[in-house]
Amino acid sequence: MGSFSPFVAYWETNIYTNNNGTFSLLNSGLPANGSSSYVSKGSWGDYDNDGDLDVLMTEYHAYLGKSTIEIYKNTGGFFSSINISLQGTYPVFGDYDNDGDLDIVCNGGSAYSLGQITKIYKNTNGSFSDAYANTLTAWGYPSFADYDNDGDLDILITGAYGGPATAQLYQNNLIPNSVPLASNANAAPSTPSNLQTAISGSGVTLKWDKATDTETPQSGLTYNIRIGTTPASSNISDGVQNLSPGSSTMTGYRKIVERGNVGLYPGSGSYNVNCLANGTYYWSVQAIDHGYEGSAFAAEQSFTITNFNPVALSLSPLNNAVGVTTNTNLVITFSENMIKGTGIINLREVAGGTLVESFDVASSPLLTLSGAVLTVDPTNNLLPGISYYVEIPGTAFLSSICKLPFLGTDQNLWHFTTYGLTQTIIFNSIISKTYGDVPFHLNATSSSGLPITYVSLDPTVATISGNVVTIVGAGTVNITATQGGDNTYMPAPSVSQILVVNKASQIITFNDDLSNRHLNDAPVTLTATASSGLPVTYVSSDPTVATVSGNVVTIIGLGLATITVSQGGNSNYLPASDKSEDLIVGIAVTGVISETNQRYELYPNPSEGIYFIDGNFEGSVKGELINVQGVTKEIKLEANSAGSYKLDITEEAAGLYFLKINSGEKQFRFKLEKQK
Repeated sequence: MGSFSPFVAYWETNIYTNNNGTFSLLNSGLPANGSSSYVSKGSWGDYDNDGDLDVLMTEYHAYLGKSTIEIYKNTGGFFSSINISLQGTYPVFGDYDNDGDLDIVCNGGSAYSLGQITKIYKNTNGSFSDAYANTLTAWGYPSFADYDNDGDLDILITGAYGGPATAQLYQNNLIPNSVPLASNANAAPSTPSNLQTAISGSGVTLKWDKATDTETPQSGLTYNIRIGTTPASSNISDGVQNLSPGSSTMTGYRKIVERGNVGLYPGSGSYNVNCLANGTYYWSVQAIDHGYEGSAFAAEQSFTITNFNPVALSLSPLNNAVGVTTNTNLVITFSENMIKGTGIINLREVAGGTLVESFDVASSPLLTLSGAVLTVDPTNNLLPGISYYVEIPGTAFLSSICKLPFLGTDQNLWHFTTYGLTQTIIFNSIISKTYGDVPFHLNATSSSGLPITYVSLDPTVATISGNVVTIVGAGTVNITATQGGDNTYMPAPSVSQILVVNKASQIITFNDDLSNRHLNDAPVTLTATASSGLPVTYVSSDPTVATVSGNVVTIIGLGLATITVSQGGNSNYLPASDKSEDLIVGIAVTGVISETNQRYELYPNPSEGIYFIDGNFEGSVKGELINVQGVTKEIKLEANSAGSYKLDITEEAAGLYFLKINSGEKQFRFKLEKQK
């Protein structure tokens, strides 16, 4: 978008498309050289309101000796006649009856011999009929204009026929003069809205939303842009035409009878204006209908151009890049499409400015310019480990539209360094570790002597700072050693090793004495611990004797219960070996125990039922045997020798017992274990 293709009519009819200032012939379908007719006048207009411009022309048929008016409908850029073959010459489009479509006024004669007459052909859904047969008797070139500002188009005819030149004005009485605002007056379109700008280099893309109109369909409206360097001005060209709006910038009133200067609504919804110098610009747009009535201009917008000359959007290799491959191409992406100018591109070494290769912009086959992308392919690979720079003169490349120069590059703007020598990494396998081990060092080396960088791929197992590994948890982790190269060496291939961190072992300490407990004793708080610091759990083997809640044992009944302590481990610790203690619950036995300087001993213990008791008992000796359920029975003690007694309980069931001996005023207690 951005300009209309000029329509040229001579002995043949051609349309030339404008591509950024370059014109090319369009295969349009219009009458060609060698046909039996030629065109005396042609003009543009959207007669069918389908959003594209059709062609209105006069065809003179030499073999018939007469002229006819034809319309060529635009279908995707190809034009075909709708075969109206109206009588007349010098046709002009205009909506004389305010019904929203383009009618035709023309010189009515098909040949000069037909006399002075002007025809008006009314457009009714694309079909044309003679609206005022033989009522306009002037002959000449017609044009439309609303000279009296009453909301309808009047007709001016100028020319000569067999006498002096004359000008005749025909007032359109569709709208009575006494009622200038009558309901059938042509209403101005609505004002375009949502104005937007997008700047690219020295160009700008202007966008807006379509307007509407009471008479003219939305697709038939044309648009009028104004751009200026001061508010409300219009002194800027789009590169093809000056964008003078031909309207009052304050009211939108049209001063000329023409379509808007940018034509129908752009198919892309935008209009490009190029080649703008640096500075601030002010713009607006109005809509024009088929009666050439203009809307008010939209609220004025502004934009600022800061990059008048084309610039390099990207360089490859990047400026100041290191580690560039030696077979690299030199690539620039410009801010807009470019064309070749003149000059020599030089590739040089930074050291001493030594010339490596030159490329003639105009003729070198190693230089390719495609749109906005320049590619230079050096003949030979570059040397490793060398710094280079690229010199591009300011005459080498010009913007394709505005012919503005790219200002070039030098050592400061585009230099880079190639990869150099190869190198390798030696990284030996890592000995497995155990959770809790102290931090350790990695000792990979590079053949270049450059420092190694390490990365742990799972920081939940191990982290690395410099070359020191800190174990965080048990598991397996890949540790990668890299060396990124420098101006002399290329990056080394990375090397990885697996670090295995095993779970740590742990032990339980359980020193609580649970023996000789009684039925009425208070709950016991257990104090076992795991070396890992993890919490331990307790289990009672016989909840009828004792229960455990947390670390508190509550005695329930008489008997033996084994209290077992466990720690099952976690992601970092192995399970600990269980520890157990027997809780023996009996009946509390009271009495006086013999003096501490006397020795009383029961042996062997345990046994299968025969025990011996040594001690200095006084008076009669009686024994009672009490099982863990608290059942008591008298038991016979046989004197064996002076101060020694024999106890025989071979008939009793295996288990734990308490032996109570009463000797005079004293009482003695023994705990014994009966086996089998």
